[in-house]
Amino acid sequence: MKIQFEISIYQLAFVNEMLADFLNGNVNSHPKAVKASYCLLMEVAEKVLKKGIDNRLALKPFKMTLKYYQVYYLHQFLLTHIDNEQTEKRRVIREVLATLNQKLT
Repeated sequence: MKIQFEISIYQLAFVNEMLADFLNGNVNSHPKAVKASYCLLMEVAEKVLKKGIDNRLALKPFKMTLKYYQVYYLHQFLLTHIDNEQTEKRRVIREVLATLNQKLT
């Protein structure tokens, strides 16, 4: 099942930044469950980055389509890592989380 949602390039830039910060580390010394979630997030990050590059000049919010499990893992990742962020980044990520949460239910 695919889920389609609207996101602006400004919001997508913050999501890309958070994913890049997390996926930059070494995952070889972690347990198997962490490696599995790392691989799933890597799949999501590739699609999000590609969409960001394709729509880098977009002025209006655009539609993005991901599979249900990809949206779920993106939502869980953002929900888990939002506490480490500053005010503006936190506000924008909360907007993305609200959109994702609405589409997941």
